[in-house]
Amino acid sequence: MNRDNERQRQQRDNREALAARGWGGLQTQVDDIEIGQGRLVAANRSGSKTAVFKTEYQSG
Repeated sequence: MNRDNERQRQQRDNREALAARGWGGLQTQVDDIEIGQGRLVAANRSGSKTAVFKTEYQSG
């Protein structure tokens, strides 16, 4: 599986997970993602909206 396919699969999995938690109506452009200290921070370009998700992140 190439990198683009893996990224598309991960994005689909993320959308499905959010929809299952009731976030299905949230539509926003994400321009910056930062992962660290057990958090995933997604912000749009204007910086006016920031979503913070607690996540279990493992590399590899």
